[in-house]
Amino acid sequence: KQWYQRRVRARVEECEKRVGDGREEVIQCRERQDALLKEIQLTQSEIDAASMDVPNTQRLENLKERLQSELTSEQELEKTLELFVHEREVSLNKILHDEGRFQQIELTLTQKEATLGNIKSSLMEERKQREAAIVRNAERRAIEAELKESMVNIEFEDRTKAAISAAKEAQRTGQRYLKETWKRVKEREQQEQGRS
Repeated sequence: KQWYQRRVRARVEECEKRVGDGREEVIQCRERQDALLKEIQLTQSEIDAASMDVPNTQRLENLKERLQSELTSEQELEKTLELFVHEREVSLNKILHDEGRFQQIELTLTQKEATLGNIKSSLMEERKQREAAIVRNAERRAIEAELKESMVNIEFEDRTKAAISAAKEAQRTGQRYLKETWKRVKEREQQEQGRS
């Protein structure tokens, strides 16, 4: 990212320098044209003044032609320089536009990264909560299972105790009936012995 920004900044500076140099050359070209026009006007005045002096007039006409040729060259150079400056300005504007677009894309990406970071944090928090809920549910189920097993054991112990208690009671009742029966049997035997 920084490499791209440095590269774009270098291209902008290079284009700005070329545009500045080109504009300076256009200004110098126009100044030379103004100087040539003044020289042509001055030469024309000298030609008009020396109309009777043919060799001098011929020399001044040759000078005027050479000056006009230089003026034409300068005018063509100005057009070329203006075209060059225009192309450099278009190139500079394109680079600046691309840089602005890059900055917009970078801003959008930064915003998207922040949004994704928030979503990721939110998802991580939800995941932690789900995992905690799963652990709590597993612990609750384990506790419920232990309680159920304890209740079954207690119930079994209660039934066992009740059965033992009932068996002891039945044994006591049985022993009592056995004693009473035995007692009656003995009494009958004694009665029968007493009769004989």
